[in-house]
Amino acid sequence: MSVSKVSWRSAEPAALLDLAAYQRLIGLDGFAPLPGVPDCELCGAAEAVAVRDTVRVSKAVTARLATRCCRCCGLLFQSPRFEPAFYAAYYAQTYRHLVGWGAAPDPAYVADQIARGAALRRYLAPWLPRAGRLLDIGCGAGGMMVDFRDHGWAVRGIEPDRAAAAHAATALRLDVIACDAEVAELPPAAFDLIVIAGSLEHVAAPTPVLARCHDATAPGGLLLLEAHGLGQAACLGAIGHNHRRLFTGTTFRLLMLRHGWDPLWVTDRPICGPTRPGSVFALGRKAVAAAPGVLDATIARGLRDTLQETRARLDRLGIG
Repeated sequence: MSVSKVSWRSAEPAALLDLAAYQRLIGLDGFAPLPGVPDCELCGAAEAVAVRDTVRVSKAVTARLATRCCRCCGLLFQSPRFEPAFYAAYYAQTYRHLVGWGAAPDPAYVADQIARGAALRRYLAPWLPRAGRLLDIGCGAGGMMVDFRDHGWAVRGIEPDRAAAAHAATALRLDVIACDAEVAELPPAAFDLIVIAGSLEHVAAPTPVLARCHDATAPGGLLLLEAHGLGQAACLGAIGHNHRRLFTGTTFRLLMLRHGWDPLWVTDRPICGPTRPGSVFALGRKAVAAAPGVLDATIARGLRDTLQETRARLDRLGIG
């Protein structure tokens, strides 16, 4: 989502809705929240603390939907959660409005994707073959693949929004499969680079997505992750309601280690250009998934975001 689409920071206090009123506002009041607090999707711990009690829905509206921080590893995530049908309806209706899509993606959004993909290919050049095989998970209109294709790469995208996938296929002549990443059928060892640019914050569950990506990556292949949730929140002055989880450089490292990637680097430099300020990126090389207990030991040695650090980061970024 391009920050240019969002102009919600305001000095005026926003109206505060309870969860039921928020659901009515977005037209999804037929779904009950799931009981309890989910276990951490990263480390499995069952203890998480609310660090923010509300999310920003629009310039004039906030809602009571907590963001919690895992006490063990520091992963940030929304709670309560809803059943899968809620999120399917949310992305088919509400999210399309947020990113300004009508029957087809906004041309400005597509142009920005193309520019971001070109910047990414140039930045990654030292780690990439001259030409290879790219998979873009959650590719939207497919624009980030264009420059790779034009430089000799074989490209494929996965995109759950059927209108966006159709636009990528017809307007940009790209190979895009319209389906959820969790159920995508991917050939084994078929890709030299997999890109997940912001989409991991939206998927139903990151574990099956990353398992499929690991199987589909060639030996020595690379995974590039981008997280924009906290960057967007810094621009809004509040956590938005469109991210199920929010990653940092630290939790990206832990995520890669758990799912079989050797983290090469993490950066908050704008390697895809200036239109998504505050994004964090991580590049990893395919390795072997961490054995049971290794992730816990790594966290115990200090690779984690503490609750104190997380609260301080949110305050420093002006995220209320």
